[in-house]
Amino acid sequence: MRSAKSGLVYPEARWLVSDPGIRLPTATMEFRDFFSPVGRWSLESGLSIEATAGGFLGFDFTHLPSAVLPNDDPPADNMLELAIQAMRERVQVINAFALCLHSATVEFDKFSYGGFRITHEDLVHYDDLRQGHGGPGMKHLPLIPLQGYLLPHPSRHGVVPASTIEHACKLLDSVLGCSHPKSLALVALTNHALSACKGHDFELAVASAWTACESLLQTLWDTYTHAQATSHGLSVSKNRRAYWSGRDFTASIIVEVMTLAGTIAPKLSIAIGEVRSRRNKWIHGVAAASYQDAIAAVTLARDLLHEVMDLDFKVAPSVGVSF
Repeated sequence: MRSAKSGLVYPEARWLVSDPGIRLPTATMEFRDFFSPVGRWSLESGLSIEATAGGFLGFDFTHLPSAVLPNDDPPADNMLELAIQAMRERVQVINAFALCLHSATVEFDKFSYGGFRITHEDLVHYDDLRQGHGGPGMKHLPLIPLQGYLLPHPSRHGVVPASTIEHACKLLDSVLGCSHPKSLALVALTNHALSACKGHDFELAVASAWTACESLLQTLWDTYTHAQATSHGLSVSKNRRAYWSGRDFTASIIVEVMTLAGTIAPKLSIAIGEVRSRRNKWIHGVAAASYQDAIAAVTLARDLLHEVMDLDFKVAPSVGVSF
């Protein structure tokens, strides 16, 4: 039986749900205590999330078929491809949840660590946390013989309240239940841009956010062109759709047309133009982006997610530095 559960050590310096009272110089937690559950949430989408006393977030993907490996015996010839697809789906869901948790933290806890992003190398796989687990994410849980797990953040301070996680779960349900076929990917991409700000990778933030923005603009353009054609009694043929999405209609042109038509507000149109220009300067001229550019790009992606999908995220990119 291949596990349908994966999780990660929560990377930010707060405890989940409750403070276990561990203080320096103590830096370990006994095995049984680390994975002791402190909260569970069942989402309408079928996903289940659990938090443990040691700061572990677990996700049960059993009811998300695209994130579960088949139990074929012998394994299918394309098992590597299937495994990569399943892990990519799990990573996208968790990164979308990261943006949801960031949003809930900003809205209800009134501060931000700047978010986080994971890859498949951060995942721990398991069936029952108390019985055994493995995966590349175990590198974040070094063992101290006869003592337990060495805590990655022995000086964690503060708590992520259960109510904040619950709000994040509801927001993730909205993402997973969204009718837009790329909703999960675009939310995860926006989280990628947000977390890039924290690492001062402002060019990556701009490029990632603009990729999401361009896709969302194409959705607005498709809706607009279909409505215009229908209102004039024109058929929406395959060739016409291909022409509308072709190279003749660049991002700048479709934004200008929709701005003149009143579909895009002038203020939003200006923001789109500025972020597109900054992205082009980086991609085509290797011109470094500033933290202001990165924040503007993430904010624009947030605004277009609301405009196109009615998803209401709060974002507060972190660009702090120690010196």
